[in-house]
Amino acid sequence: TITAAQLDNAGYTQDPSETINYAEAHDNETLFDIIQYKAPLDTTMADRVRMQTLGNAFVLLAQGVPFLHEGQDMLRSKSFDRNSYDSGDWFNALDFTYQHNNWGKGLPLAQDNQGSWDYMKARLANPALAPASEDIVRANAQTRELLKIRKSSKLFRLETAEQIKSVVSFYNNGANQVPGVVAMNLKDTVANIDPNVEDILVVFNANTSSKTLAINELKGWEFALHTVQAASADDRLKQASVDNAKAEFTVPARTVAIFVTNKKLTDTSTPVTPDPKPTKSKAGGSIVFAQLMDAWLCLMLVVIGVWRTRSS
Repeated sequence: TITAAQLDNAGYTQDPSETINYAEAHDNETLFDIIQYKAPLDTTMADRVRMQTLGNAFVLLAQGVPFLHEGQDMLRSKSFDRNSYDSGDWFNALDFTYQHNNWGKGLPLAQDNQGSWDYMKARLANPALAPASEDIVRANAQTRELLKIRKSSKLFRLETAEQIKSVVSFYNNGANQVPGVVAMNLKDTVANIDPNVEDILVVFNANTSSKTLAINELKGWEFALHTVQAASADDRLKQASVDNAKAEFTVPARTVAIFVTNKKLTDTSTPVTPDPKPTKSKAGGSIVFAQLMDAWLCLMLVVIGVWRTRSS
């Protein structure tokens, strides 16, 4: 195994505030448009929305500074235009009434796009690939839930390299890993950054079927689905579950599930909802542990790996 620290010109920082995480920006296709390219044609719009939410989750639950392109929460499309600087409102429009996401406005300008026109035509004209208002509203609601979860605990917003090294780790590694699943653990038993949380397990499942992870190191703790997700209108989240006796965590297809604990199985105290307010002072920093940052580089590759590679 080669760590990023061993690679020439590897871009790592000394402080998480210097790391900007994003899945979509003004250059290249929007996240929704790239999903339209890469997802199998028979993928339902409901699952395309889930892909969008999963991509947003990698950004919003990562350490560092999350960056969302305007409209990313509402399936923003530029109808495949990968360089819309000169494309005007026709391709850059945003509808904050959530009636339309600007998909299917016709072929984008020849510059930077003409080579893919033949590939674009059938997709842009396919009515099954056009999201309805309820799809846009659902995507927006799911992104807002992710924002609430990020705010709910300081463990999602660590401030120093030392905190990251103390708190963040990853399960489901090595030759026996479950493909398409990333399991991030935020353990606060030592750092004591959030007084209301002892441990958070975030499981990203980019597969088309439900997956279960057994994590022996987490036996003895009473995990439950995060209160925001437990109250979510997303019916698929109701399939997320944990068997605490076996430390088995089940996450449905194309879903991120966040499990939280603040007590041992033998503890009879009343569970407490994570407190979104900062409670602890900052600690000193040093260079971020390269292996943890390696794992973050792999996060988006997990989602992209599930989608089909774009035809040349």
